[in-house]
Amino acid sequence: MDAMENNIDQANEKALLVIAGLSVGERQALAETQYQLGRLYEAEGDLPTNRQVARRWYESAANWGYRPAAAALHAMSNRSKRRPLATLFGAQNRRA
Repeated sequence: MDAMENNIDQANEKALLVIAGLSVGERQALAETQYQLGRLYEAEGDLPTNRQVARRWYESAANWGYRPAAAALHAMSNRSKRRPLATLFGAQNRRA
């Protein structure tokens, strides 16, 4: 294991110890904060839009049982399944 992997493992262990000491209310607040970070990265605004980062924050919040985050993940999944009309009908059907 290289030094970087060792540092990441140590940081993860410390994070788990901190999380284990959180009260139910604090865990709920953490989940809501993670959800809000996901919203910031998904929406166009002050932060650059990054749907992959948004998805990770939503997943973290959903793992805490935060229902709005699970709903946001579901909505993201549904949006990604939609295809633009141009791809359905093909470029050959467009008028010049």
